[in-house]
Amino acid sequence: MSFFDRITERTENYIRSYVIGKLHQRRARYRLLYRNDMEGLKRALRPGDVILVEGEHWVSDWVKVFSYHTWTHCVMWVGESPTLPKSVNLDYVEPNGNIVESLMHDGPKRGIIVTNLDKYRDCNLRICRPLGITRERLRRAIRFVLEHIGCPYDELNLTQFVHFTFANDNDPTKPLGQMDAGKFTCSSLMAAAFDSVDFPVIHFYDQTQNIYVPYHPTQVQPKDFDLSLNFQVIKTPALLPQMQKMNPFRRIIGLVSATR
Repeated sequence: MSFFDRITERTENYIRSYVIGKLHQRRARYRLLYRNDMEGLKRALRPGDVILVEGEHWVSDWVKVFSYHTWTHCVMWVGESPTLPKSVNLDYVEPNGNIVESLMHDGPKRGIIVTNLDKYRDCNLRICRPLGITRERLRRAIRFVLEHIGCPYDELNLTQFVHFTFANDNDPTKPLGQMDAGKFTCSSLMAAAFDSVDFPVIHFYDQTQNIYVPYHPTQVQPKDFDLSLNFQVIKTPALLPQMQKMNPFRRIIGLVSATR
């Protein structure tokens, strides 16, 4: 590589990191649709569930624009006190961690970490549960995620994702980013975990060959878990605790209004 190429590469990396850092700043306002009953939510969760998040950072709005969807981030529930591989760097494991996620930027910690779901209590959430997968395959998928704790975030995947949004020649079966180098986005990590046990997240219909073709894990986005036929959306009674505390008279008025 020539001196000019090295300078160009370093400049591109600096600009990419700077822009992503700015986009990861939190918004002043966030519209929470329903308050989350975190204890009830945790009781409903099973290890291997994928939780979709409508993020609260500026980059979330950016992702919404280019993905045409609400969900901008995803994490995997691994349960309370998960058994971690002995080789895991504990610097990437937070106390009371129960989810694994790949973060673009979070202070000194970025990449794949173990953290607590409570950090998203004030965000809109959705549970997506894999359907028709055996316990052994699900265990291996969870193990895949745990074994990649400490791996870096795939920034190149994100920039290529934006590029191909404007292109008409993107092949969903081709890899994006640097997953071969051990780098992952939030959704490519989850997709690669399930793909490793032959459980693709989403397909597209190839009309020329009359077959369904799975997306490459690096091209899977958080919204695809919501759209996938291999995952079931689990609804939790988020409003139930609030409804129970509501004044009985107001509850009757609400029911009458709903029947009109």
